Amino acid sequence: MIKEGLVEQLKSVSEFFERSTSCLSEEDSGFQPEDGTFTVAQQVAHTAQTIEWFVEGMFDSNGFDLNFEDHMKVTMACNSISSAREWFGNATAKAIEVIGQKSDEELPQISKRLAFPPPCSSQPNSIEPINIITIMMRVISSGFFISSPLSCY
Repeated sequence: MIKEGLVEQLKSVSEFFERSTSCLSEEDSGFQPEDGTFTVAQQVAHTAQTIEWFVEGMFDSNGFDLNFEDHMKVTMACNSISSAREWFGNATAKAIEVIGQKSDEELPQISKRLAFPPPCSSQPNSIEPINIITIMMRVISSGFFISSPLSCY
């Protein structure tokens, strides 16, 4: 029941994100609302990268990769909305696949090995996987409107 709900949420939020960015064309890829913010393509790429980061952090034995400098380099290299959309689709499909392979019993157990400082806090915290996925959903649904990956939500 938990797994099916999470998968349906991912599908729904992914569809919303794709619809809300569907008006953007390849010509919009380089648009930047102001200097120092992501371009349109980079914002979509950042959202895709964040999905991958959450899934890898939740389910990989190595936990969350906190080398944000390297993550930023990959995001900043994206200059095509088409390639960013493809990345987003692949990241979402992978998240659905990974979560779909877990049982309802496994999902709550993941929180026992997750302990990392949440953004904007210096206090370690164990976060339930359902809450992490909720955070990921919010990132997907609002990702296009966030101009800086370092903002505190």
